[in-house]
Amino acid sequence: MRWRSRKLDPKPWPFPGPRVLIEDPEEAQSLQLTQSLRTAGYAVAICPGPADGGDRCPVAEHEPCALVEGADVVVCGLPQKQESGREVLDGLRLRYAGKPVVVSGSAAPSEVVEAVNRAARRVQS
Repeated sequence: MRWRSRKLDPKPWPFPGPRVLIEDPEEAQSLQLTQSLRTAGYAVAICPGPADGGDRCPVAEHEPCALVEGADVVVCGLPQKQESGREVLDGLRLRYAGKPVVVSGSAAPSEVVEAVNRAARRVQS
């Protein structure tokens, strides 16, 4: 429960790009992916996503989110079997239609880094 117990207070990113936001409720998985992305040269932030029965995610409500707005690429690892995960992904695709979103699912960190590399190249060109 420690992972979800902290309240997110998103502010503008203090890092220059390329910036990647990881949305994933699994702490160990997020930290492993963070390490891989930082090794590849990315600034990384993590959001555990909406808590079931808890606070709502602004993106799921089609409202602005400073973390998403500051990211160059979003990695969505939220479970798509859960309604809250589908709502966030739908919100990302609607409100932030021009922002690259990588759906990580059960992909290995190396596969996610490759997908982020491709997405970041598209953003930079």
